[in-house]
Amino acid sequence: MSPKHEYPVLTREERNDLARYAAKKGPRKWKQSLQAAWERGMPLTPEFPTLYALRNSHGNEWLRSVKASDFSQPAKFPDLPPAPPKAELTWKDGPNETLVAEGKTSDGKTAVMAIVDREHEGRFFRVSKLASSDGSLKNEWGEPLMTKGLEAMKETVALQVSQKAYEEKIQRFPSTTPGVPERSPWGKVQNAEVLKLDDLTGEAAITYVSTAGHGGFMLSRNAASQVPPVLRNSPRGTTYEQDADWCRVALSFPECFTPHDLSKAEETLRNYDPDTWQAYYGRELQPGQSRTLDERNFLAAHKDDYIVTSAVRSDDYPGMVAVFAAPGGDRNLGQSRFLVPGDEYSDRPSFGFVIDTDRHMTPEEYEASMTQPENTSDFEP
Repeated sequence: MSPKHEYPVLTREERNDLARYAAKKGPRKWKQSLQAAWERGMPLTPEFPTLYALRNSHGNEWLRSVKASDFSQPAKFPDLPPAPPKAELTWKDGPNETLVAEGKTSDGKTAVMAIVDREHEGRFFRVSKLASSDGSLKNEWGEPLMTKGLEAMKETVALQVSQKAYEEKIQRFPSTTPGVPERSPWGKVQNAEVLKLDDLTGEAAITYVSTAGHGGFMLSRNAASQVPPVLRNSPRGTTYEQDADWCRVALSFPECFTPHDLSKAEETLRNYDPDTWQAYYGRELQPGQSRTLDERNFLAAHKDDYIVTSAVRSDDYPGMVAVFAAPGGDRNLGQSRFLVPGDEYSDRPSFGFVIDTDRHMTPEEYEASMTQPENTSDFEP
C-alpha cells in the first residue's frame, strides 16, 4: 500500500472559503463545480479568493478525498506560546563597578544568581557569571547586552536566569549517541548535542550540530515526518539551519525546548516567514507584528517611488547626504542621484528612505537653486 500523501495545511481563510463554497453549490455538486473551474483555468469569483490556488497546491486527487464536513468546524490551530517566565531578582552594587543579582535557588535559599559587569561608561552590560538553579555560579563572559538602560538589562538577566533553570530540566544526550551525523549541509560536524532519541531505533532523532562556519538541527527521517507539513522547509525536511529555520524544529518538538526558546521561536517565525506563521497559527498578522510583512507592504506601497539604495555624507554639499535611489529600491531599474538634508535622513524609516521629488533635489537642481539671484525689490520689475 502506498503511503498517504500529505498536503499543505489549509489556512483559516482557505477552510472558510471551502465551507462557504460547498454550502453555496450543495453537497453533491461543489466538488464537480470546483474542479470544472480549475479545468477552465479561470480564477473563481472574488467571493472565494483562495480556492483557485488550491488547484496547484492540493490538486484533483486531494479534492476527491475531502468532504464538506471537513471544513464545517473551525480548524484546530495551536495556541501561541505564553510569555516566558522571569526570575525574581534583587539587585545590589558589587565590587569593581559590578551589579549583583540575588534570587532563590531550587531549594528556596537566597543566593547570588548573576554578576553583571558595566562596560563603555555604563552604557552596556555583560553577564560575567550566571548561577545554576542550585546557586553555583559559572563563568559566562557572553556578548555585551545591547540593551537600552538599566531596567532593560535587569529584565534580560531575569530571563537568562530563568532560562538556565529550565535548561537543567531538559534531558540531553551525548555526541557519542548512535545515529549522530558526521557531516552536515554546512560542513564537517565538529560538535553535536542530541535533543531527542528515536522512539523506534533508540538512535539520535534530533541533533544540533555545529561546524567551522555554521550549524543547525538535523533530524532523522522518522522525526522529520513528525514536523507539521506547514512548518517543513522542504519535502524531506531533515535539516534546519540555526539562524531562522531552527524555529520550525522548536515549534514541532516543544518538549525539547524551554519556554524562552518557544517564545523566541514564535517571534522568529513571525518576523522571518509571516506566511507560514499565519498558516500555522490560523491568524492574520496586523501591521507592526512582522518585520518581513511590514517590509513587504512598504515596498508594495512604494513600488513606483524612488527608494534610497546607498548614501554617503557629502563634502561638496555641507549638511546634505548624497544618495542614489531607484524605483521601488530596485537597482536594475536604474538609479538617480539626490541630495537629502542630513537631519532628515538620520530619522529615516526602517525599510528605506523614500525620495520626495517635490522637495529632494538632484545635485544639478540644488546647485541651480543656490546660484539664482535673490529678488530684493519690493516691486514687480
